[in-house]
Amino acid sequence: MPLNANPESGPGTAGPRTTGQPTSRPSTPRFSKARFSKARFSKARFSKARFSKARFSKARFSKARFSKARPGKPGVATAQLELRMNGWGGARRGAGAPKKRLAAGAGRVGHLSRPRHSRHHPVHVTLRVGAGLPSLRHRRLRSTVFRAFGAGAERFGFRLVHFSVQSNHLHLVVEANDRRALTRGMQGLAIRVAKAINRRLERRGKVFADRYHARALRSPREVRHALRYVLLNAQRHGVGGGARAVQSARRTSTCQSLPRLAPCADGQSLPWLDPCSSAALLNGWGTGIFAGGELPHELIGKDGCAIGARPKSWLLGVGWRRAGPLDPRW
Repeated sequence: MPLNANPESGPGTAGPRTTGQPTSRPSTPRFSKARFSKARFSKARFSKARFSKARFSKARFSKARFSKARPGKPGVATAQLELRMNGWGGARRGAGAPKKRLAAGAGRVGHLSRPRHSRHHPVHVTLRVGAGLPSLRHRRLRSTVFRAFGAGAERFGFRLVHFSVQSNHLHLVVEANDRRALTRGMQGLAIRVAKAINRRLERRGKVFADRYHARALRSPREVRHALRYVLLNAQRHGVGGGARAVQSARRTSTCQSLPRLAPCADGQSLPWLDPCSSAALLNGWGTGIFAGGELPHELIGKDGCAIGARPKSWLLGVGWRRAGPLDPRW
């Protein structure tokens, strides 16, 4: 008979519990209010004192705690190792975007926006050739450059009027309707010349060292000085002048009968025109008309006309004569 069975009850019926038997804890609901009471999540449990500044003070993480001297081993210190990068070694010479401003005397043209241009003002342009190329005054290179001049002399409102080819640079006197025409015309002309030179020399790569330098000519005196500087630039560099220079120019030219001027008033100096320029195309020399001879073949284009466009501005066409005629002697 089981211990908790009531003798008065029948089999299978549970009797009343006795006083001395252990009782089980009354179960509480799983999501009751007592389980999530305010006392369990009180402010005292998450008080500021528990997360006070003293607990995370600077003294706890001071330099003395993490000093070089290792605790427990006096006299032993660890040295800080240098972190060396084996990748990118810093800025290289000439790397990166072009500099906006260059130091004075650097001999380069800064990458600044071009000023506004008026169609009434001619422009003196200088293009410098990079290092490692032969002299452009050589006969075969000179003719190559002249053909490129003839192809791009008048395009997009841009006109190439006068020019001079030197050993490592070009001097041009041009006209343009506006700034865009000047930029596009010079870009196209420079590309034509560069491709022609590379094709002739059977090479590839850069021809011109930098951007073109441009200077607007706003008065008759400025235009006259620019024409004198461009067309007589070879004499300025010590090339030409005298009968010996004329004979040397005839030997290096494809045309033996170079244009020459009448003798000067003193009867001693012989005027000389640079065969590597458009000086023979200018009608404004002060020593008189040509004494004889024909234009060099390099100055005659495929259509039979002379290389170069006719000036349309008053300054380059007529106005510069007010400052006086040109003297072929530098």
